[in-house]
Amino acid sequence: LQTYSVLSQMSHWVSNRNDGVEVDFTNAQAAYNTALPGDTLIFYPSPYSYGGLTIDKEIHIIGLGYKIDTISQPTLGIRTFLQTTIFDQVALNAGSENSTIESISIQIYNVNNVNNTTIRRCEIREGAGVSNSIAANFYSTTITKLDNGWSLNMIDADNCIIANCIFTSPSSSSVNGNGNSTNNIFFNNIIYQGYLNNCTFYNNIFPIYDIIGNMNEVTNNIYLSGTPGEDDFNNIYGATNVFVGYPTQGSYSFDTRWQLQSNSPAIGAGVDGEDCGIFGGPNPYKLSGIHSRPLIYELTAPVYVPNGSDLNI
Repeated sequence: LQTYSVLSQMSHWVSNRNDGVEVDFTNAQAAYNTALPGDTLIFYPSPYSYGGLTIDKEIHIIGLGYKIDTISQPTLGIRTFLQTTIFDQVALNAGSENSTIESISIQIYNVNNVNNTTIRRCEIREGAGVSNSIAANFYSTTITKLDNGWSLNMIDADNCIIANCIFTSPSSSSVNGNGNSTNNIFFNNIIYQGYLNNCTFYNNIFPIYDIIGNMNEVTNNIYLSGTPGEDDFNNIYGATNVFVGYPTQGSYSFDTRWQLQSNSPAIGAGVDGEDCGIFGGPNPYKLSGIHSRPLIYELTAPVYVPNGSDLNI
């Protein structure tokens, strides 16, 4: 006779809008405290911040996106009252291995002393930090630093994947590895400047500066300025007419501006003929971080269905 113990992960809905919608929790900290390791917390978009969370167990956080604008991004076609799932701060600490953060807006994001974490389709408004961690991965995320400093600061951070991300900063400083973060892979990003050693860069687009460092593998990138370095291979320098909304954004949104022009030199210039930039590669950037799960925002159905009949939706 064998006895099996089955642990099933649960999803918990959270909203702080106080609009009468029935949810499991109205407070992010209470939802986190109740959730078991491996559970998912799904947050409604809201005009109010959900505050901050320090995470020390495996948890999966899902929002609905950020900076949603159905005028400049009409292909979104969704109805969220143009609101965002907002956090002031999210910190992943020891014990939070395998946690994922998706489709929310965070002021400050930190990963410290934990391996195998993923942030995907998010907006980080005041910079991100990774320290003493392995495989802290960033996908399809826009990372900004509003004051002078690095958008992503990496200290003893190794074997991370940074893909399809937008890095912006008034000082044009994007990624800093402090010379001791190695074996990280950057592909299909928009990067202004970086200081890293022993890392791999391919299919990225550099609007202003370059990568500073030693022993990097730098191949199939697009530079709008600069000259080839010693470790360059198949890179294009002095490219023009790359994006639809650069250097002037015009009527484009903050992320649609990075779409490639029809005659862009970045088209097909990447490894294996892929497009360079955030909309290329195996996991293209999604506008405003809209989550990949099905989203039903309107339902039309009959008010009464006879017993034994089908309900047509």
